[in-house]
Amino acid sequence: MISNRPQHRLKPAAILAFGVISSALSTACHPGRVEAVRPPVALTECADEPTAPALPPVDWSSVETARPIQRQRDEATVDYLLRLRSAYGSCKADVVALKEWSAGLE
Repeated sequence: MISNRPQHRLKPAAILAFGVISSALSTACHPGRVEAVRPPVALTECADEPTAPALPPVDWSSVETARPIQRQRDEATVDYLLRLRSAYGSCKADVVALKEWSAGLE
């Protein structure tokens, strides 16, 4: 004979025990008071932009005289560009994210 009753029935005491335990665990995870913490001001500012290099003038009278000077100019320019990117690019995304997060706390 086939029964219409469910085969896996939980006893009322087991259901009550599960409810008490789960509610106790869920209230233990919630603090009584929540405070917003602002990030330090130093994290919301970027480093200053590096100063541009003083490039030596180039004597364009011949290619042979201009070549070593142009190499110095190129090296100084590349060094400046790398310092500029380091000062701006590495911190800009962090500053924007921190400012958005901080604004969301208000």
